[in-house]
Amino acid sequence: MKNLELIKILKSFTKTELKEFERFICSPYHNKGRNLLPYFRVLRKFYPEFTSSKLTKENLYSKLYSNKKFDCKAEILINKLNSSLTLLAKDFLIEKQLEANKYLSGVLLSEALIKKELYQNAEEALSKTESSLLKKGINSDFFWSIKKIYYLKACTLEGLRKMDEYYKLPRNLSLTNLMDTVICYFQERILVHMLKTETWENPDSLIFIKHIKELNFDGIYESLKLLNPQYAIIFDIYHTLYLSYSNLGNEELFSESMKKVFNNLHIFNRTEKHYLFITLINLCKTTEKFTGQSRITDAYEICVKMIESDAYSFVEEHIDNTTFNHIVDHFLRMGKFSEAEEFINDFSSKLPELNKESFISLAKAAVCYARKDYIGSLEHLAKVKKDDVFDVKVKYQTIICYYELGYFKDLPAVIDSFNKLLKTSSKISHTNRKIYLRFISILNILIEAHAGKSPEKKLFKAKQIMKLHPETLGMEWLVQKVYELETKAN
Repeated sequence: MKNLELIKILKSFTKTELKEFERFICSPYHNKGRNLLPYFRVLRKFYPEFTSSKLTKENLYSKLYSNKKFDCKAEILINKLNSSLTLLAKDFLIEKQLEANKYLSGVLLSEALIKKELYQNAEEALSKTESSLLKKGINSDFFWSIKKIYYLKACTLEGLRKMDEYYKLPRNLSLTNLMDTVICYFQERILVHMLKTETWENPDSLIFIKHIKELNFDGIYESLKLLNPQYAIIFDIYHTLYLSYSNLGNEELFSESMKKVFNNLHIFNRTEKHYLFITLINLCKTTEKFTGQSRITDAYEICVKMIESDAYSFVEEHIDNTTFNHIVDHFLRMGKFSEAEEFINDFSSKLPELNKESFISLAKAAVCYARKDYIGSLEHLAKVKKDDVFDVKVKYQTIICYYELGYFKDLPAVIDSFNKLLKTSSKISHTNRKIYLRFISILNILIEAHAGKSPEKKLFKAKQIMKLHPETLGMEWLVQKVYELETKAN
C-alpha cells in the first residue's frame, strides 16, 4: 500500500489541498461512479506520513465494512477503489494547474469556443490570454506559447472575416518561429559546451544543427532590431551566452554575458531569470574546470544578484537542493561565512521536504569546516540520513576532517569504507566513481608522505596524477595539502 501511486500523491498534498480534494470528491460531476468519499476519509487518517503498519488492504476494508470478511472479492474492491481514487486525484491536480495557469486555461477555452463557432467570444478570450502571457515576462516557453495564440487567432479572424488582420499574422508568426528556433539552438549548444560531450546531442537534430550554423546571426539581430527591439535584446543575450560557452576563458565575452543578463532582468519572468542565473553560474564552473581560470568572485556576484532578484528558483517560495548547495559553496569559497549562515537560516525552510534535514546538516557541516571547526563539522555530518548519495558526501567530508584533525590512525577504516561504497553502489555513475577513486588514490599517497615514507617521491607522484586529472574530487584541498607537506619537508 505504501508504494501505491495514490499514496505518493496524497502524501504530497498540503493540508489545504487535502481539504480541497475532499470537496472535489464530493462533487457529483467529478465523482460520477462509485462513492469514494468514505474510502478517502479512511485513508486520510494516515496523513501525512502514510507509514503506519495499519495501512493495509485488510485494515482499510475492515474500517469500511466492519462485519465483512476480507477475501478475494474484498481485495478486488480495494484495488478498484485505489484505482478510481488515483484517477480522481490526477484530475484534481489537472484542475489545480488550470486554475493556476491562465495561459493554458485561456487556450483551452479559446479552442472550445472556436469549435462552437463562437468566434467573437474566442477573440476576447485570446486577447485576455495574450495579455496575461505578456504580463508574466518572457521565458523559454514564451515563443512557443505565443505561436499557439497566433494559430488560434488565425481561426477566429477567419471566422469573423477580419481578413486584413488575418493577413498580418504571418509576419508575427514568422518572427516568433525564428526566435523559438534560434533560442532552442543556443540553449542546446550551451548544454553541449558545458558538458564538453557529444553524448547529449540528439541524433535526429544533427541536420538541423548543421544548417542553422550557416545562419547569419548578425543579420538576424539587425533585422530583429527593426522588427521588434525587445526580441533583439533577448536574441542578443542568448547569442552572447552561446559565444561565451564556445570560447571559454574569453574575459570580454564573459563580462558581456553577465552585463547583458543583469541589465535586462526586467524582461524575463521568474523562471527564465533563474535559468539565466544558473547558466551564468555553470559558465563560471565550466570555465574553471576546463581553463583553470578562477571565476569564484563572479560566481559569488551572480549568487547575490540571484537572491536580490528573487530568482533563486523556478517556483516561488521554493529552492532546489542543487542551487541551495551552490550558493552556500560560493559564499564559503569567498570567505563569506556569516552570509552563508544567514542564507542557510533564511532559505532552508524553502527546501523540498524530502531529505530537507540532511541537506541542512550538510550545509552546516560545510560552514563549520570552512571555519576550521572540524569537530563541529563531524557533529553535523552525523545527523545526515544514511543513503548512498549522501554517504559519498559524508564520507568524503569525514575523511578530510579526520586528516585536518590528525586522526591518521582512524583514517584507513574510513577510507576503506568509502572505497567499498564507491565500488558497490549502483547510485554512483561510472564517471564520478573514477573521480572519487582517484581522490582516494592521491590521498593515500599524501598519507604515506605525511608518515615520512619518501615524501619527495610521493609528492611528486601525487602532483603528476593531479596534473593529468584536474577534475579529481577535492582538487583545491589536495593542492593545499601537497603545498603544506612540501613546505614542511623544506
